[in-house]
Amino acid sequence: MEVLAVDDGSTDNTAKVLESCRLVTETVYGSGDLYWAKSMGLAESIALLKISQSAGSEQDYLLWLNDDVQLDLHAIQSSITAAEVNPNSIIVGKTISKADGRLTYGPLVREGLHPLGFRLPSESEQVETDAFNGNFVLIPFSAALKVGSIQTKYSHGMADIDYAIRAKKLGISIVVLQHPVGFCERNSPKRHSTRLSAWAEFIGKKGAGNPKSMLLLLKTSSRTWHLWMVATYVIWWMRRLKKAPYYLA
Repeated sequence: MEVLAVDDGSTDNTAKVLESCRLVTETVYGSGDLYWAKSMGLAESIALLKISQSAGSEQDYLLWLNDDVQLDLHAIQSSITAAEVNPNSIIVGKTISKADGRLTYGPLVREGLHPLGFRLPSESEQVETDAFNGNFVLIPFSAALKVGSIQTKYSHGMADIDYAIRAKKLGISIVVLQHPVGFCERNSPKRHSTRLSAWAEFIGKKGAGNPKSMLLLLKTSSRTWHLWMVATYVIWWMRRLKKAPYYLA
């Protein structure tokens, strides 16, 4: 197993820790403007090149792994076993909260009319996975070549949802592991003293309403993307026009 890490200009001693970590076989450094999508895309392009140069086979896999996931001891082996049983399929791992055991990241199912309306399914639901969070995703080399790389045009998020949509359009199935692969807490929503500061974060590089990211994904998800884009911003403002002691991005 080779572990490729991307240190995107961190200032918290990450680079020094990575250099001393025997598990990490290669570290790539960024300038600080890569964020999630470009960092993962960069790592993936290097990994795919390495596999191709070594005559990649069905036994080669790419594993997307967020740095804040605390993996279960058998998580990787379980995902590889599932991949062997389901050849050419993308394997998605679920993460749960340490606090209450609730599902935090993993498979996503569509909700509502909005093309980007997704939610985490409950444990009892038997539904088809429409997309996934990229916290723990195992992709066989054959599927990775077919889907292509993570789109680095996204500013931060949504690149994982875009990848899932592209994979499904190509007929690649998404298999969800039955048991959680580890722990990963959800990010708490930030509180803002004014609507304008909340709005700035919402449309910023890491915000869910970043215009560039929304434009890219909506164009691939809906013919009426322009209407949904306008509706997204209108709904955001309508929800926050109510009086409140703070505002959420």
